[in-house]
Amino acid sequence: MLKKAFLFSLTLLLFLAIFVAKAETTTFSIGEVTDHQTKVVEDIVYNKYTIKANDITTHIIHNVELERYADFKIVLHDKLYGENATGLSTVLDIALDYEAKTGKMVYAAFNGDFFSTLPIDFYAVDNNILRIGQYNKNAFGFTDAHKTRVGKVDYGYKINIYDETGKYVDYIHIDKLNQSINDGEVGFFTSDLTPTITGSNILKLSVENEVIINNSDFHYEGDILSDINNLSFNDLDYQVKASEFVIGFKGDSSNYQKLISLIDEGYRIAIYPYPINDWEGMDYIVGGWQILLDRGTLLPEEIHGSPSARHPRTTIAVKRDGTIGVSVIDGRVEGIPGVTLEELANINLDLGYYTALELDGGGSSTCLLRNLETLELDIMNIPADGHLRAVPNAILIVGDPIENDDPNITTSETFTFVETTTQETTTFYSSIFESITTSEKITSLEETTFTTTTNTTETSTTDLIKKTSSCFSFGGTAIFVQLAGVFALVWFFRKH
Repeated sequence: MLKKAFLFSLTLLLFLAIFVAKAETTTFSIGEVTDHQTKVVEDIVYNKYTIKANDITTHIIHNVELERYADFKIVLHDKLYGENATGLSTVLDIALDYEAKTGKMVYAAFNGDFFSTLPIDFYAVDNNILRIGQYNKNAFGFTDAHKTRVGKVDYGYKINIYDETGKYVDYIHIDKLNQSINDGEVGFFTSDLTPTITGSNILKLSVENEVIINNSDFHYEGDILSDINNLSFNDLDYQVKASEFVIGFKGDSSNYQKLISLIDEGYRIAIYPYPINDWEGMDYIVGGWQILLDRGTLLPEEIHGSPSARHPRTTIAVKRDGTIGVSVIDGRVEGIPGVTLEELANINLDLGYYTALELDGGGSSTCLLRNLETLELDIMNIPADGHLRAVPNAILIVGDPIENDDPNITTSETFTFVETTTQETTTFYSSIFESITTSEKITSLEETTFTTTTNTTETSTTDLIKKTSSCFSFGGTAIFVQLAGVFALVWFFRKH
């Protein structure tokens, strides 16, 4: 009886291994996967799928995911607003700018809003809306905890408070802009629209107006001019000067008490639009065009538009467990045409996403990944323009920098991965890259090498989070289980 039970268990184990091996062969609605590569940098997972479609065309999908409770952060960044500059920047330049300003390291980077002089829809960083949508399309919002929202943005206005060192302290909601305020309300007044503030029992806080060029559709910033020790509610009319803006409080409200408890001499105030209602608390918002998936529902083809046009594409999406993913799909090169919006929506469904938004595509589509051997950001996709296109902002996955001289890193093991497609296909990819002329480094599709480091000091495991790289596949796991089953069977029969 024991022998039969043991044989049954081993048989079940082998069937399970075969099932896992079959699961490794990912299928997509657009065709059969002929090659699948996976790279993992701690919580950042990069998957590259090469797919043969029914019409013999090739599709290449670059997908990067970040788990909800990862030790990395996903952020938005730009050079347009941060330096009061005009124009656009490549994703690589934006990533390097972020590193220079924050001291963090960018581990992956992608194009964000649509290619135009300014972002095409809502764009928010650190809960401040820097750009109000000009085309009334859609946006994707997310927080550090991967709470997400997609669709039309609801927004209001707020007062940001910063201490004498420039550190953010807190904010207060603004109820009215250049309008009469009621009891308990907060108002914002400028000289061009409301030269005179009238009304009873109003406290008027004067702030020096500093013009912020190209920083936002609506952004006022300056130092507090009023003597905060002598602020009082009064019924006197107030003439707003051209060099200032005024914060008004009607009555001794909770917001007034909050402001008094927060501000001090040398503090600074800034006025920003910010997301409210269902969008409340969204740290970042990036503008897009079509919503492809809405809470698990594939939207109809007529909503997608241009159903037959194939292009390179980029999407940002979220799974039910909070995993955020960005997918970049190659196109507009010989033999790799790209995908339609309908195909793009189905690809996101195939990848297991719950909600997905179309970002800019075409020549803007960019996928960069940190090479842990060279420490450079490698271009993983095939740029349709032959070089990286300048865009208004970028999606970045960031973390602590890798320290080369860390004494706890004592061993280094190198893994090399070679394309498993045919030699003819590999040569074809090589010819594509030889034809691309760009100042940025293009990573070869033929071979990718990167290093895994091992920490021998138990107490320094946390410090190693940003320094680890590994590769795996379910197929390898299945083979291991199968071999274990075979050896177990051989051992059993020799014993019995």
